[in-house]
Amino acid sequence: MEYIRRLGVVIMAALLVSLGSMSCGHDDDNAAVPEESYAPLADAIYVPIDDEAQPAWLQTLIADEPYLKVFRSEKGEGKFLVEAPQKGDGLRIFDRDGVALPTPADEQLPLTVQDGQPWTLTHIYTFPLKPGDPEWDFDRYTIREIQEKLQLPATLLSGMATADLLETSLDFAYSTDFLMVDEWQRGVDAVRKEFNGYVELLSRKDLVKTMLKKYEVKMRTAEAIEGYDKLMRGSYSLRFMLFKMLLAQDEMLSQLNRDQLRQLIRLSMEANEMVPRYPDLFGTTHYVPVFYLYSRIILREGGFRFASDEEKSKLEYFALTCTSHPAVLSMFTEDLQSRMYSYLKHL
Repeated sequence: MEYIRRLGVVIMAALLVSLGSMSCGHDDDNAAVPEESYAPLADAIYVPIDDEAQPAWLQTLIADEPYLKVFRSEKGEGKFLVEAPQKGDGLRIFDRDGVALPTPADEQLPLTVQDGQPWTLTHIYTFPLKPGDPEWDFDRYTIREIQEKLQLPATLLSGMATADLLETSLDFAYSTDFLMVDEWQRGVDAVRKEFNGYVELLSRKDLVKTMLKKYEVKMRTAEAIEGYDKLMRGSYSLRFMLFKMLLAQDEMLSQLNRDQLRQLIRLSMEANEMVPRYPDLFGTTHYVPVFYLYSRIILREGGFRFASDEEKSKLEYFALTCTSHPAVLSMFTEDLQSRMYSYLKHL
């Protein structure tokens, strides 16, 4: 049963990059302490580092390559090892000013790594268990027992930078479960209960600042991601869809000031404009979380002139459930969309 369920999600990841027919025009509690002896890069330990503490050139590199892994030398020379595993790129070495250094031959790499010991992974958290591992065994463990093994340890949970916590949460293996029910809000509610990363993320005081910054980054990376294979595009598409659902949660909306609300509206409109521009990345299902956001903002702000009581009732239902059912989405006629855009632009 689990195999069939996960297979369905994988197939959905591939299909979402080409859909176009709907009617809406990331072990123990000591894991955060770096080891003092040399360890292979694959075993490097995540150490939280605030985004602002990273050099500007590195922030730009991370923003342009969303799957980047960054290893920082704990010695005074300030070297960085950078790896983009999803793109198949080898390790690149930079000095503290962002100048690329000669990359050693493969047989010399362990010496280079050891010379800069210890190295700490400063950007992406690697889960201790992933599909295909021997412990990922549904003959021995239930789904809930597997999920328990994926929870973040308390010391790491509270210390992780919000931007990294966001990416880690999106990397949680069961995040795509939000798509397993027709009412996506119920799906998001379920995923939030399955992973402690989401609980911590949505309690952060810098949630709005981080989410708005990441929104721009995720849209900016669309052009590069479009050149990846279908499964990579599907993964990006699913993560971005869930990200847009998180933007419309009460914890996010209740923190917005007026300028941030306007910025969120602008970014969401730009996100909708990307759908037809990148058909290999986004199907029309990507309109769903944005219309969900629009509906919730309109109902929270008030003052929107509904064409009828039925239109208001439908919009209220959609804002409560966020459903991808075509019969519900069909209410978003060109006239309603036009009036919604006009209203939101003037908030």
